[in-house]
Amino acid sequence: MPVLSYASLEDVRRCIKQRRRMRFIYRKVEYITEPHLFGNFRKTRAFVLCAWKTHPQEGWDYFRLAEMRDLDILLECFGNARPGFNPYDPKIEIVDTLIRS
Repeated sequence: MPVLSYASLEDVRRCIKQRRRMRFIYRKVEYITEPHLFGNFRKTRAFVLCAWKTHPQEGWDYFRLAEMRDLDILLECFGNARPGFNPYDPKIEIVDTLIRS
């Protein structure tokens, strides 16, 4: 897949719906994630991605869409939602896209 300079709404939505892993640069750090939830952050209304990080270390994190660079949609898919996934995350005011069980 081609590397995209900036992440787009449609790219993030597609990765969530197809359960595709994503690699991108965020604040000068490379991440590989399994995207689970995308929507508007309650405090700022900015689009944010809630994802399980597999690199550089495992765990849940949030990423502002406007700061995600060099997005690479990986061919590798992931399975079920990770433990701890909350489709009703209180930090997300308006849900745009989320993985379905």
